[in-house]
Amino acid sequence: MGRYLKYTFFFLLGCLQPIELDFQSDEEYLVIDGFITDDFGPHTIKISKSQPFTNDEVVIFEKVQNAVVTITDDLGNVTSLTMSGPGNYLTSSVFSGQIGRSYTLNVEVNGETYESTQQQIPAKSSFDSVYFEQGEREIINDDGVVFDSPTVKFHCDIDFASQNSYAAITWEGTYRFLTPKMTTSYVCYVDEANRGFSSIITNEEINVGSVSEVNVVELLSNHRFKSAYSLNAILYSMNEEAYKFHFQINQQRNSTGSVFDPLPFQIFGNIRNMNDANQTVLGYFGAYGKEESRVFVYPWIIPAPDTFDLCVKSFNGGLISPKYCFDCAEFPGAYIDPPPYWQN
Repeated sequence: MGRYLKYTFFFLLGCLQPIELDFQSDEEYLVIDGFITDDFGPHTIKISKSQPFTNDEVVIFEKVQNAVVTITDDLGNVTSLTMSGPGNYLTSSVFSGQIGRSYTLNVEVNGETYESTQQQIPAKSSFDSVYFEQGEREIINDDGVVFDSPTVKFHCDIDFASQNSYAAITWEGTYRFLTPKMTTSYVCYVDEANRGFSSIITNEEINVGSVSEVNVVELLSNHRFKSAYSLNAILYSMNEEAYKFHFQINQQRNSTGSVFDPLPFQIFGNIRNMNDANQTVLGYFGAYGKEESRVFVYPWIIPAPDTFDLCVKSFNGGLISPKYCFDCAEFPGAYIDPPPYWQN
């Protein structure tokens, strides 16, 4: 039984998800992935190339450099992207797509030309509201003990632009991190972001134009909620082709391994080699409408348990406290100046 390529999708949103594909391991595959929106750029297209197996589990992805990358709209306007680093190609910061316009990605690599299907930015759906509530879920600690842990569950209500609309939800968050001792740096901020889409939805089969209680994310009520937490929900409006692609990705990503899960299947994107129709190209180029909505959670609304205080746990346990317990700037990813959207 031959070995098969285990390909990992590298989406612009940071999605890292192994998906079994029935490809021979001694071949290499071009991976082109990214999207544009009606928001200002820069927008990123990532290009890499899978290398043959180094063992039965690992696939190496080589970043493709010096590709010629352009985006063409349905009026013939061409936008050139510049390489900002190995495998990353960016539009300018002033570039934005337009609702109703269609866009095609073109990539030239080593004398080969690759092109996506034409992608139209649809009329945008919008958030009616984004809200949160206290929840609970089972987790397993380091000792293998299962217990119920408090959570904060974020939901949204969506007003779809029209019948047969398609959308995807993701999120990014920022929390305020305080040191227990007022020393060098006392107040810091830490960013985090979702990998992939948390919900892929459509109103195609319902008779109303809106959908309620769509899942955004459920987060453990731990140290990130001790001071203040800001969640920015992001809604992408897309066409049916993009919806089906990302729906399949989420199906594979959320499989639990039970007998009721759909069988693994190959997921192909919308990019092809214009010189060789038989070449397999992985990834997807999309053009979406984008909406955002930000909410804040404070401890007087949903308190975080003291058991999740990183520094209190260290002090009580008789351990040497991490440096960030005295200087919050030592916490991984922390920065001192509050972001422009922060509300005290």
